[in-house]
Amino acid sequence: MIMTKQLIFIMAVATLIVFCIPFEAKSQCGDELTNICHAKLGNTRFIRSFPVQHGEVDRGSSPRVTRYEIILNRGTTYRIFACNDKTKPGRVIVSLYRGDQLIATTYDVETGRHFPYIEYPVNMSGRYSLQFMFKGGKEGCAVGILSTVN
Repeated sequence: MIMTKQLIFIMAVATLIVFCIPFEAKSQCGDELTNICHAKLGNTRFIRSFPVQHGEVDRGSSPRVTRYEIILNRGTTYRIFACNDKTKPGRVIVSLYRGDQLIATTYDVETGRHFPYIEYPVNMSGRYSLQFMFKGGKEGCAVGILSTVN
């Protein structure tokens, strides 16, 4: 009889723990995601990281864009890539611009294909910009990485 009461008490506590404590998928956004992205550098040398976090935009609205200004040097080949937080629905698109001219992007609008990175040999030193957005304006978190190819 005493064992039955103890068993019922233990099951009641376990039920409360399972059903009353909210569980959420752990977000990777922040330092953890940066560390994951650094592990993908391969044969490149890290230069700088670019954190990006957007909430979902209203249907029919343009996706939010985060822009970072960078200086790239002639004669250097750069690799630019990003890592997405897998707990968020958005998939990041990275685009490289010089002024208003699109140089390269990780997404081909015509085919819908995503590319893992941009590799760009710089012919003219100067100011460029990296633009980050999430496809379809979905909520997302990502870290962009600028590196040089060894």
